[in-house]
Amino acid sequence: MERYAAALEEVADGARQQERHYQLLSALQSLVKELPRGYWRSSTSPKRACTTSACAYRTSTEAVEHRIREEQRAMDQKIILELDRKVADQQSTLEKAGVAGFYVTTNPQELMLQMNLLELIRKLQQRGCRAGNAALGLGGPWQSPAAQCDQKGSPVPP
Repeated sequence: MERYAAALEEVADGARQQERHYQLLSALQSLVKELPRGYWRSSTSPKRACTTSACAYRTSTEAVEHRIREEQRAMDQKIILELDRKVADQQSTLEKAGVAGFYVTTNPQELMLQMNLLELIRKLQQRGCRAGNAALGLGGPWQSPAAQCDQKGSPVPP
């Protein structure tokens, strides 16, 4: 369970970093749009509509934007690969545990089926905890390990 919590935290960290990249890109694009029009002036040639320093600044800004987009794409790919690896680890673990319907696959339809199976198992487990508590008349300080649930009915790890 701790391994999955750590994995989820890694994904959350990656998502936070990606969100930060998007915020920085947005801020940078806003700054470029807010540049005073005095930086741009027409010259004898319509193709040369900016001063040398303004063109250099714009080129530099475009390079930064391009670099940010490339870093975002690389981060997205890294997150996707990490999630795929974690899904395969989970599938393998459940297959080794003998849970029906689980094996390592990348087929989207099979993945959806496995996700639905996990949701069904989770719901059955919650109902089992609630039913176990009611059947045993538990409400006091002691609970059997099979019937330990939190207030929402979710199982509590020992």
